[in-house]
Amino acid sequence: MRTASIFIKSWRADREWLSYCLRSIEKFCRGFEETVVAIAKIDKPHFEGFDFHGARVVWIDEPDDGRGYVRQQVSKLNADAYTNSELIFYVDSDCFFTEAAFPCDFLSAGKPIALIRHWEDAGTAMAWKSVVQKFLTWEPTFEGMCALPFVIDRRVLQLLRVYALATHDIPIGKYILNQPGNDFSEFNVISSFSQRFTPYLYDWQIANPETDGFPRILKQRWSWGGFKEEHREEYERILAQ
Repeated sequence: MRTASIFIKSWRADREWLSYCLRSIEKFCRGFEETVVAIAKIDKPHFEGFDFHGARVVWIDEPDDGRGYVRQQVSKLNADAYTNSELIFYVDSDCFFTEAAFPCDFLSAGKPIALIRHWEDAGTAMAWKSVVQKFLTWEPTFEGMCALPFVIDRRVLQLLRVYALATHDIPIGKYILNQPGNDFSEFNVISSFSQRFTPYLYDWQIANPETDGFPRILKQRWSWGGFKEEHREEYERILAQ
């Protein structure tokens, strides 16, 4: 059995979302080595007294420069520095598991199930195609941000950093921070890179346009809309089952 861990990059504004995400992981997730939560050190005062429900916290050096959107992508592309697991399950703070979940639910013959979509079926995500092409230097065939959790083989992250340095002469983190308009899409880059260089590490599947392929055992929300009382009531009801 391959080792697997959950990785979450969070920040102060998602504190309440994160609390319920971690509670759902504690209640429903089994078979994972650990849950790792990465947060900028500057946000540490905002998490005083916060219950991480067994998750291991990594405090990252990040400036408070208003570029959190791209800096969290840099952290995700270095997630293998924060866990030794072979497989990294990326979950966002505004996700909530609703039933029992095991690593094998997202694997096929030991390989992560990688959901992809034709670009014409990707809706507004079509905007990322040119961004991915700019970094990789070739036209990506599929869109790869279908449904959380995104499951990544740690070896891909190592190879991707080598590729960035060889292709652009700068580390991938610096490349991302140099992009105008915060234009980068980490999971689409990982997906297209893997399709070309490490296709054997994944079970590639075309996502069902209506469900994105996976049974919905976790809810995906948009934290920018704010945490509402209706979310709390729904989550407390599920946790009480």
